[in-house]
Amino acid sequence: MDSMSLTTLDRGKTTVDAAALDALSAQLRGTVLREGDAAYDDARSIWNA
Repeated sequence: MDSMSLTTLDRGKTTVDAAALDALSAQLRGTVLREGDAAYDDARSIWNA
C-alpha cells in the first residue's frame, strides 16, 4: 500500500504514509477498504440510489 493524500478540514493537503494506514487498519474491527480494492466502488455507492 502506498501513501494516501488527504484533504484536511481547513482544505489543506496532507499525506499519510503506508505504515500509519496499516497501523490504523490493524486497530479497527472489520474490513478497511481502500481505493483500488475490489469492493471499494460498491461500498461507497449510495445504497438507496
